[in-house]
Amino acid sequence: MKILKKVLIALLVLIAIPFILALFINGKYAVEREVSINQPKAVVFDYVKYLRNQDSFSVWAKKDPNMKKGIEGEDGTVGAFSSWDSEDEEVGKGEQEIIKIIEGERIDFELRFKKPFEATDYAYFVVESLPENQTKVKWGFDGEMKYPMNLMLLFMDMEEMLAPSLQEGLDNLKIVLEDMKTKPAIEITEEIVESKPILFIKESSSIMPNEISTKMGAAYGELMALIGIAKLEMAAAPIAITTKYAMEEMICEFNPAIPVVAIPEELELSGRIEKGESYAGKVLKTVHTGNYMNLKATYDAMLKYIEDKGYEINGHSWEEYIDNPEEVAEENRRTNIYFPVK
Repeated sequence: MKILKKVLIALLVLIAIPFILALFINGKYAVEREVSINQPKAVVFDYVKYLRNQDSFSVWAKKDPNMKKGIEGEDGTVGAFSSWDSEDEEVGKGEQEIIKIIEGERIDFELRFKKPFEATDYAYFVVESLPENQTKVKWGFDGEMKYPMNLMLLFMDMEEMLAPSLQEGLDNLKIVLEDMKTKPAIEITEEIVESKPILFIKESSSIMPNEISTKMGAAYGELMALIGIAKLEMAAAPIAITTKYAMEEMICEFNPAIPVVAIPEELELSGRIEKGESYAGKVLKTVHTGNYMNLKATYDAMLKYIEDKGYEINGHSWEEYIDNPEEVAEENRRTNIYFPVK
């Protein structure tokens, strides 16, 4: 019995040691990275304060294309928050809320993780003016592991875990914002387009560019397979018709389509593929060149033009992909954007 008692005491001591040790471990951690961007401070700040724009540069926002996302409140203001929900354990479920804005200087966020564990951390962006109209952006995390979870900091290097993703995100941000700087003012023309037979697939996704691209690529693969089997002749470049774009719900619905010279009546459609006709009539057209992540700026410019000139939108807008991504570098790829108007 004495031996058993000693063994039990020894086991209890071994179990207690980590909890005692945790009492003396500082659970706080801070990780920060920075980048210089060739854009004025006002432009940079106005971009990073919107939660939705993190989809264009954040590594974490791109980890799971099937992630469910949403934004509540007025984005870019205190109290607005985004939510995410993923089956991927590395992504999990949580919310990010804007809790403080010092206009033109700093944005603070509260991160509320719910799965695979519950925790609350804080993140921030700080922007500083540099010479020659450049801007320094700092992106950082301030967190704390509560007792007894702070014991994990003996085995985890938060700097090593978070810093590479922060830096990659900032490097992405630099590309996005500097690409906007080099983009010339868009030219918008009024044209009349003719209808063409099309084969299309109805698709939907979140508004994350990588998810849209993945689903669009799969749809075009199905369409091209049928066109090849049926020996149909393409009449123009592939298009994508936007049937719904809801920023608040983070939902995009679109129809990847391929115009063909003719669709034989006897053609048997397979799977999700449907047949129809493209729009005919008056449109406004512009050409977007470069990164697809910056398409929103081009759309915003077109919508403002439509409003300023007194046009009325008369149907679904669509994109026409002129250049083959396998042959043309991203910065040179052209996308025609059409808005039916009256």
